[in-house]
Amino acid sequence: MTSLRGDEIVARAIEELEFDFITGHPGSPVTGVAEILMERGLNAEWAVNELSAIETALGASFSGLRSAVILKHVGMNHVVDPIMCANLTGINAALLIIVGDDPGATRSQNEQDSRVLASFMELPVIEPSSHESAPELLRRATWLSEELRLPVVFRVTADFCYSTGECRRAEKVERRVLEERRRWISTMENVERNHRRLHEKLREASRIFDDWYEVPEAQNELIIASGFVASKLREPSLALETVHPLPSSLAERIKEFERVLVLEEVEPFVERVLRAEIHLKGYSTRIFGKDTQNVKIGRLKEEDVRKAIESFRKGEPLEISEEMRKPSGLCEGCPYADISEILRNFRERIFIAGDSGCSVRLRAPPHELLDAKLNMGSSAAIARGFSLKGEKAVAIMGDSAFFHSGIYGVVDSALSNSNILLIIVDNEAAAMSGFQKTPNARGLSIERILESIGAKRVQGVHDKDELQRVITRALEEDGFHAVVYHRRCPEDKYK
Repeated sequence: MTSLRGDEIVARAIEELEFDFITGHPGSPVTGVAEILMERGLNAEWAVNELSAIETALGASFSGLRSAVILKHVGMNHVVDPIMCANLTGINAALLIIVGDDPGATRSQNEQDSRVLASFMELPVIEPSSHESAPELLRRATWLSEELRLPVVFRVTADFCYSTGECRRAEKVERRVLEERRRWISTMENVERNHRRLHEKLREASRIFDDWYEVPEAQNELIIASGFVASKLREPSLALETVHPLPSSLAERIKEFERVLVLEEVEPFVERVLRAEIHLKGYSTRIFGKDTQNVKIGRLKEEDVRKAIESFRKGEPLEISEEMRKPSGLCEGCPYADISEILRNFRERIFIAGDSGCSVRLRAPPHELLDAKLNMGSSAAIARGFSLKGEKAVAIMGDSAFFHSGIYGVVDSALSNSNILLIIVDNEAAAMSGFQKTPNARGLSIERILESIGAKRVQGVHDKDELQRVITRALEEDGFHAVVYHRRCPEDKYK
């Protein structure tokens, strides 16, 4: 066996399973998966956002190409629309959604649990309990995708991706590709039939999952560890790697245990589903976890696992202390520092919305500039909404956020001549995720795009003094203004 980092293990398995097309959007903790495949010369690319990635991957699957989409947990929000049709029509060649969750939000704006969204999309969800099990599970996920003609979600976490472990190679899976066409159409006429078939597929997945695990011999208590949490456990447990749907006989096979503790990261997903099944079947087994205040929300370290088991066995709620991490500051020479210095003079009379990327660091001392910062690409629409009150608002976003999804709010703001100032930092890269090149680095002009959607007052600037003049003038006037600040990141090693 070979010792590799988690993201390297996933990348190698995708290559060994002969996937034909890999796409996605950069974001920790799974950026490395796609970049390793790019370095190895596979047909891999970054899409402008996750919506474009999943739609392209679906088309590739329809054509008979095995496809994988690499994205972080918040990127899952963007794939819902097409998946809610593709789960009904089915697919052709295997399509895996490799999603990287970030329990504890170590590198993200939230810690949402992809299992919850994947279950809403009615897709099978698999997550490895160890580095060693990952290649075999990816092989099974590929087989399952072509067996059921469904996309399969493969969930990994930051702890899995950034730690190392031993692994074997993934054995190849025989391709089973359909030659027929005109079958991937979702319309009102076939929705009920296809939805019924989807539920049949999920029941079949549940039966298939029965053969993937064994339950320990019945005693007074059982510990179930979902996914990579099992690697942090130092005593016997059931490592659950198929979390949606649950194995069909799981409730039946654990009914002899009096008490069951479910250890899982972020939401009490398995805990709630399992408790409902136990209740529905009239069994007396009691299920413990986050809802019973025995397991903390979010990321579970080994110490958290130990405390959860101790709380479970003592029959006492877990004592939880809140932690606030110190926010990161800007790098020396950062263009966002210029923006901060200029806007500080107007701070008391304007509302400022930041965005994903380096603008989020303007929330920290000594800047403390932002009033709001939510999801990627949201700053323009949020600023527009605030300006409806009759006050001037400012939106700050990077070029990556603009092309990803910020352009939607910018279109509405420009067409309605909203009373906002939009500041876009053009550094030709997604700096915080590894300096992946943005579309403007390949010839697209942000200024020309803004002008084409109806923005009347657009200006590109290249130095701080010019930026100050433009911002000062824009804040003195009503209506929509946009300034594009062309400055490379001082940390960009590729510039």
